[in-house]
Amino acid sequence: MSGKRKYQKIAKDNAEITGWFEGCVVHHKDHNHGNNSIDNLQCLTKAEHCKIHMTGKITSEQTKQKLRLQRIGKPSGTKGKKRTDEQKLKISIAHLGQIPWNKGLSKPKSLSHVTSSQLVEQSHLE
Repeated sequence: MSGKRKYQKIAKDNAEITGWFEGCVVHHKDHNHGNNSIDNLQCLTKAEHCKIHMTGKITSEQTKQKLRLQRIGKPSGTKGKKRTDEQKLKISIAHLGQIPWNKGLSKPKSLSHVTSSQLVEQSHLE
């Protein structure tokens, strides 16, 4: 059994400890892939796992450009996604009391030439 399958199986077999769920990413808390003890394994979403490993890292402009090119023609993560009524309710509750970023701003004819500082400036004028 390969190393990857081994820790995936350990995490799945001990779901009550590791929090395993279908589609999760198994994370080694101590970043040592040789340490497959149950206490060292944690199941995360892909986003949570990325956040752990990318926090504080500086991404070069070249890498950012490669990532942008990889996303061309692909839908965003939430665009067109079907949500249950329960998910919609949770999202609504999470946004209660928040002021929309564009409240009070008039919509420019084309956003391609408008910078974020111009939008902020416009909001202060109104």
